[in-house]
Amino acid sequence: MVTAIYPVPHPFIRSVQRVCVSLLLFSLSVSIGCVRPPKVDTAQVIPAQELEIIASVKRGKDYAAAGRLDLAEYEYRKVIAAGVKNSSVFNDLGFILQSVGRLDEAEATYRMALDLEPRNLVARDNLGRLLVLKEDIAGARKQFNRLLDDYNTFTKRELLETLGQDYGPTDLVSVYRNLSMLEYRDGNFDEAVCYSRRAYEMNGDAVQIGQHSRLLISLGLLPQALDVLNKQGTSAPDNVAAKILIDLLIVLYVTADYDQAGQVVESLINRSDLIPFDRQTARLIKLLLISRDASQKLALAGTKTSNSQDVLGNSQERETFDALAEEFPAMCKTYTVDPDDYWPDTLREEIGSQLKMLCQDDELVYPGRSQ
Repeated sequence: MVTAIYPVPHPFIRSVQRVCVSLLLFSLSVSIGCVRPPKVDTAQVIPAQELEIIASVKRGKDYAAAGRLDLAEYEYRKVIAAGVKNSSVFNDLGFILQSVGRLDEAEATYRMALDLEPRNLVARDNLGRLLVLKEDIAGARKQFNRLLDDYNTFTKRELLETLGQDYGPTDLVSVYRNLSMLEYRDGNFDEAVCYSRRAYEMNGDAVQIGQHSRLLISLGLLPQALDVLNKQGTSAPDNVAAKILIDLLIVLYVTADYDQAGQVVESLINRSDLIPFDRQTARLIKLLLISRDASQKLALAGTKTSNSQDVLGNSQERETFDALAEEFPAMCKTYTVDPDDYWPDTLREEIGSQLKMLCQDDELVYPGRSQ
């Protein structure tokens, strides 16, 4: 066997090899993160002017929340005077100006916000609402429709980056509600119902249910209104908002479902969440139901009556009248029939006729009482 003989390196060569190996190991250790350069603390320093701008914006928001709109305006104007071109700042200032009734200035400020950021949905929403206040129907419709178009181009991340806040489907409820109102005012009733339905479907709270059902009632679409109201679980009236029950009572009465109307009025009439006007309306409808029931019973008995006092003279009617007179003694002077202008004509006429009978010289007088 022949044994291979490898030459022994010169000592200098060995030292060079050791240096090369050391350098190689060092380079590898740096690349895999074992050896790191010393950490240098380089904290960023925010310029004093920028800190003051940030503080002014915060003070503006705090003042606005506290109702000090004059101070809020001062802070926002100070930020703008410093050369800040921020859409949200202009929007916030516009809202302050609108809140104090300076509508022309507010409009100009909202438009500045949109010049800086055309997809600022909050500023466009505010501008649309302002134009509604200024009776610029075409302008308001244009802004709301543009808002809906822009909203559909956003991703959720872009919304947060552009607006600094979330803007989701629930924020669109007021947009659809305003569009519904605008279409209604222009006589475009199908479009008004369509937009109203979208608002109601996106947020089915008592407010939206009430507004949608009242629109349907005002247009004479009573079956559709009844369907909306019944979906709110009116089989358990105690769990339903009183405002919804008032609308249900109106629809049931006008559609001649008197038995169901009677059940609803009994569950409603002593509710603590019923506003005074609605409580008066509920008692007046109860009086109509009692009168109608008495008339039907007399008719079935073959009795002819020539005076409405003969029909109304019963204990249940007297009890309801006394409760009304005790709780609302000045009702004849303060009650307005259908102030929101949505009742069906038949109910408006019946309530009006009833008030003429009950009110004598602006005083409530029981019709069965001897004079």
